[in-house]
Amino acid sequence: MAGQFEVMIERNFSSAHQLRGYKGKCENLHGHNYKIE
Repeated sequence: MAGQFEVMIERNFSSAHQLRGYKGKCENLHGHNYKIE
């Protein structure tokens, strides 16, 4: 008997960047966390 199924992969990652020439707190090196489903 054939059945139905679903496969899901979830990944988390972090990255960092800075906005050179931007006047504000984002000018400094800072990071973000992401989740991909």
